[in-house]
Amino acid sequence: MENISVMLRGRVAIAAFVFLAGIYASTGCPEAGVCSGNVGRPFSFIVFGDSRDNVSGVSPVLTRLVQTMAAHVDGDKPAPSFAVFMGDAATTGGPGNLKLWDNITSGLSTKIPVLFVKGNHDIYGGSSNGFSLDGDFQEFQKERLDKGVNINSRCVQRLPGNSGYSAFSFIWDGSLFVILDTYDMPMPDHQYNGWVSSRQRDMLGRELDNTTPRHKFVFYHTPAFDNAVHNNIGKSEYMGSWSADFMDMWKVIDKNAVDIVFSGHSHYYARRKIDSTVNSGWSKNGVLQVISGGAGAPFNDPQSCMGSFCFKYDNPPEISKIYHFIIVTVTAEKVSYKLYDVNDKQIEEYVISKN
Repeated sequence: MENISVMLRGRVAIAAFVFLAGIYASTGCPEAGVCSGNVGRPFSFIVFGDSRDNVSGVSPVLTRLVQTMAAHVDGDKPAPSFAVFMGDAATTGGPGNLKLWDNITSGLSTKIPVLFVKGNHDIYGGSSNGFSLDGDFQEFQKERLDKGVNINSRCVQRLPGNSGYSAFSFIWDGSLFVILDTYDMPMPDHQYNGWVSSRQRDMLGRELDNTTPRHKFVFYHTPAFDNAVHNNIGKSEYMGSWSADFMDMWKVIDKNAVDIVFSGHSHYYARRKIDSTVNSGWSKNGVLQVISGGAGAPFNDPQSCMGSFCFKYDNPPEISKIYHFIIVTVTAEKVSYKLYDVNDKQIEEYVISKN
């Protein structure tokens, strides 16, 4: 097991939530903005992603992973309060596969809320019609958010309209959680590996600028930085990022010293501190990007390159290609996470101290 401590700049402030009148639609939220009365007490949450198989459905690995994660909810102290799935439930989208995924994960979702980040495969309608199932995904999310199926009254703030159910934010115990959609429809031509629309970037900026959370976490499917495993490096100056809009989003993240940014899409586990060693424009202390794409999807190569460009991760490559999940623990002073494989073996621990 590797134990690493990283010092990040950050603020420790009172828990507050500023409602942005006229910008977001509120769902199931009480008058106060804080979603829990335990501000300052330790809490934890689970991250896992990419459970599709390589044919048309859901990988059988997910069933085993759900059992292992559910055991942590029953036995850990503090027990995980919720889970975030990083997208790509099945190889193709649509109500049938989303319902299948929902049934498989019910062993976890009956215990804690399971939030869903939209992935590209969640809106795939097959080779003949491409990204045609976004409406089905929005309906799936609408039920989960508006009716409180999985999140109850967790003070969700989302983008307005029927296409805005895949981008939302909430406060939990004084920490801010922002979930974005890197497949916000319609997409620009030829950006099939994801993009960040202006309304997504604006939402992120407003939430980070207008709240004073103890910690900040951002989630979206396509990594801002990866190693070209999906042939998604546009230009060398983007240093591992698909396009300029991801870089513009990261400027907001870097400016606000987000604690951790979680992604999926690449089928492995990887972490990299995005600092001045990646690009001179980023802060010296950096922001941690974590890729969690190991819930059953066929593995990619974590050491893939595009031509002469190779984006290297900070973690040892031998622990990348494992089926896994992550449990993040949050206290007033620090954020830490533990990486577990499908058999519940702890693989790595990472600690971020807040000064």
